[in-house]
Amino acid sequence: MKRVLFLVMMLFSFSPNSQEAGMIDLRVNPGPVGGAGHWYALRTMKGSEYWKEPALLPDIIENEDGTYSMAGETPISLAIVLHPEYYADSEPWRQAINEVREVEQMFRNSGVPIRFIIESIEYMLDMDDSTYGAFQQLKAKVSSIAVRTGADLVIGLKPQYLGDQYCGVATIGDDQLYTTLPAISACGPKTLAHELGHNFGLHHSFNPKPDQRGYCRKGDDGYECEEGTVMSYAKKRLKFFANKNAKYKGLPLGIEGYDAVEWLNRVKTGRGLAYELRYEGANMLLTDDSFLTDDIFCGNTLSEDD
Repeated sequence: MKRVLFLVMMLFSFSPNSQEAGMIDLRVNPGPVGGAGHWYALRTMKGSEYWKEPALLPDIIENEDGTYSMAGETPISLAIVLHPEYYADSEPWRQAINEVREVEQMFRNSGVPIRFIIESIEYMLDMDDSTYGAFQQLKAKVSSIAVRTGADLVIGLKPQYLGDQYCGVATIGDDQLYTTLPAISACGPKTLAHELGHNFGLHHSFNPKPDQRGYCRKGDDGYECEEGTVMSYAKKRLKFFANKNAKYKGLPLGIEGYDAVEWLNRVKTGRGLAYELRYEGANMLLTDDSFLTDDIFCGNTLSEDD
């Protein structure tokens, strides 16, 4: 969560007519992109506007196990970094906002109430064309981007080039890894959701860790899965995280031991506090020397599907 807006790209102006963050007067006529009448003002929020009058939320509770919890919709701050050829000829900032908006909806529709707050959108002009190479560049800059923008997560978006091994790569989080983490996606919203799932601490459906994983609901788990949730390696990935209490088209979206939503709701408040706990001195266990020094990451090789 955070408070600052630094845009290398132009990100429009908001009307001051909001009554509560994200809830503008719907009688306002549609205006320019990012204006008061645009869906960007309603859904995926612009950081400089959100933090002027943030949503009314209950207190954050520090739990005995070292995690944090809060009833309601957790705001999570994002910094978005674009490859110079990401939708180069068709309003890249609009495409980036839309990807984030779609991913936010996947979390919500799965049963995880979060709100992504966009603190910055900028270019990395020398971003590598390979997804893994671009991830390494992003990883090296995460600390400086976090300090400048206040982001809890730093997202890289790029095209996928012929022959590239990866669709996405991310650092895998945990329930008490309170620091800004990077993820990069080259293949669209479901890939971005998958990589952000890793940032929250989720693993693939065939990983042995219970609950921190996806669910294959058709076919053999692993690379032979026919249909599964966001964190599966299925040929068809549904736009839901595994949830043992939910069904889609009559079939369960999870079972006991395969319930990513329970994990996400457990860790989402801590993920939304990542910037504060890392860079405002509350988490003294982390030092600059220990920050993201290991290649603990997941590379996603699946292409986007519908």
